[in-house]
Amino acid sequence: MQDKKRLCGAKFVLMDCHHEQIMCVKTDENGEAIIDCLPFGKYYLREVEAPNGYHRCCEEVEIVIDEGCDHRCVEFVNKRKTGSIKIIKLGVECK
Repeated sequence: MQDKKRLCGAKFVLMDCHHEQIMCVKTDENGEAIIDCLPFGKYYLREVEAPNGYHRCCEEVEIVIDEGCDHRCVEFVNKRKTGSIKIIKLGVECK
């Protein structure tokens, strides 16, 4: 497996238990976004914009913040966009 690189500029939407948007955050130069002071409860986190050169992660993550665990760390992994080359070989008939 390749080494993971922290990515700046990924945009995430945090939603409440009814999937109502609470806020948007972007990852900083360390590839991190911190959301503080959330009341206990169930939340959903979804990436809505990937950094340049990467595919957006399509999964939505359910997060529960409660007295048993008041701090969660969620990791999203983006795959690098790749390109392709099409080769066409042509021949010419001699006359």
